[in-house]
Amino acid sequence: MKFKRLFYLTFRGPPPGFTHGLIIGLSKKGWSGVIISDRIDHMDYPLSFGNFKVLYTSPSYEGGSLIKYPSLMNDALRREIFRRELIKVLSNDIEPDIIFIDGPIGVLFTQIPAFFSILGSLSMHKLKPIVIRFLGLNSLYTVYWEKNKAIRFYYRMEEIFQQQMATKTVFLNKLLFKIFPRLSYKAVYIPIGIDIQVFSPMPRPITSSKVIVSFVGRLSKENGIHTFIEAVKKVKKDNVKFLVVGSGPLEYLVMRELKGFDVQILSVAYRDMPQIYAISDVVVSPTFLEWPSTVTYEAMACGKCVIKSKGGIDEIITDGVNGLLFKPGNAEELAEKIRIASQDEHLRRCCGENARTLIVKKYNRELEVSRYDSLFLSLIS
Repeated sequence: MKFKRLFYLTFRGPPPGFTHGLIIGLSKKGWSGVIISDRIDHMDYPLSFGNFKVLYTSPSYEGGSLIKYPSLMNDALRREIFRRELIKVLSNDIEPDIIFIDGPIGVLFTQIPAFFSILGSLSMHKLKPIVIRFLGLNSLYTVYWEKNKAIRFYYRMEEIFQQQMATKTVFLNKLLFKIFPRLSYKAVYIPIGIDIQVFSPMPRPITSSKVIVSFVGRLSKENGIHTFIEAVKKVKKDNVKFLVVGSGPLEYLVMRELKGFDVQILSVAYRDMPQIYAISDVVVSPTFLEWPSTVTYEAMACGKCVIKSKGGIDEIITDGVNGLLFKPGNAEELAEKIRIASQDEHLRRCCGENARTLIVKKYNRELEVSRYDSLFLSLIS
């Protein structure tokens, strides 16, 4: 069988969710190629996924490297020189049919060196289709985007960049069609897909007689951890226990502010997340970010009642039907939603069942893989 060749570039370590699922799925459909990824040095990332080889752009990483780092340079510059030279070498070797760039976030402010290296390195492939998977903008709050001139200017520059570089842009969020109207002609909507076998309803272990409300994610401002902390203080219900699952720059704040409350802080591996959802009755996502929260999709796939801030991926949650919504940053409203969910088992069960049905029907991993396969094939046929 002749493989279809994909050159896959990501600016994060290949997460066990999207990258693993997509690459394994595409491998089954006859795709092969190379993944170039940043590497977080303390994590154990693999050297291959399916039919794909993985190479990492980390100065401390030697496995699979084709280019030696210059010795007398700072880390960032060494990384970008390595990335550029590595792409050149591989471009000559694999002759890709598709160049796929996953997740450029904050291009103008945080990824300028990386993207100039990409543009230079891929200049020899002007006739090759370039597909960019665009998540959204990190740390820029959706609720302000229409009023803030600086953010509107940023969006416009991002839009121009995508217009110049991408053959197709993949939006994970329908809101992005509104923010980037000039990209509509080349944008396609491919939402997150969840492995519904891994993330599925399981019997709740009897760990507590209380209703367990979980915050899952990075403990940071943009993920709404301040809102969650204030909501916990306002709930004051004897029948509620809180779990905080994650780590991040504001972990100290959680420990300090919620000392004395019925709150447990956990840090678990991604493979253990189905068990976290299993012990949770309610999952809270108070994020300010416009990009889709994988936690929301995973929790819904597990049949859990999700309480989420409005904005971003409202299209998958109907308030009171398959989840609950509240205004971003409004701790009082979040606390009230927690009270309602904790007191109404029937509501939690109905929301969870409806959420699971929606994910299985529209947001499953097989459907996501098929959408990318169809997109890539349409560009090379």
